Amino acid sequence: MSVENRYLLEILTLSQRMLEVAHKGTEVRSDTESGIVFGTLHDYAMHLRKLSLEQIKRHRQMGWFDEDDEKALDFYRGTL
Repeated sequence: MSVENRYLLEILTLSQRMLEVAHKGTEVRSDTESGIVFGTLHDYAMHLRKLSLEQIKRHRQMGWFDEDDEKALDFYRGTL
């Protein structure tokens, strides 16, 4: 697995954790300002996820994704 692809997959993991924190924080927030923080976290997580998936798609099209990368991506998809 290439180091770059490993980091792209790590971004997917981090963005998933960010979404979890944003959802849990939204459930327990006590004021509007906290809601803004959690909403912003959610938006950034979705944006990072989108960018990472787009780059992974490019790497796959260019043949820069090997068998180990594909296995890691399949594993990631199974954790969603």
